[in-house]
Amino acid sequence: MASPGTSGLLLLSLGTPRSPATGDVRDYLREFLSDPYVLDMPGPVRWLLLNLVILPFRPSRSAQRLPADLVGTQFAPACPQGRTAKEGGGAPGVGVAVYVK
Repeated sequence: MASPGTSGLLLLSLGTPRSPATGDVRDYLREFLSDPYVLDMPGPVRWLLLNLVILPFRPSRSAQRLPADLVGTQFAPACPQGRTAKEGGGAPGVGVAVYVK
């Protein structure tokens, strides 16, 4: 456990869509943006924003820009999903943890 005043760095990989198809990108965006920690607003407002503004338009635009070599990959593929891949390291006095969803 870090001592008080120690800096830390947390790297997260929240995954990627299953494929660059619009439906898979829509599913990924829905799951990611439905998290109340990602869009910090009341649930009904978040639902309206997602379903009336973001999800009808953004998935097709994002699918066109998604590099094919990133689809289905993860930041630390050797790490079991949902497990810390690396702890420690970094600069002196800076803790590092990597988490892969």
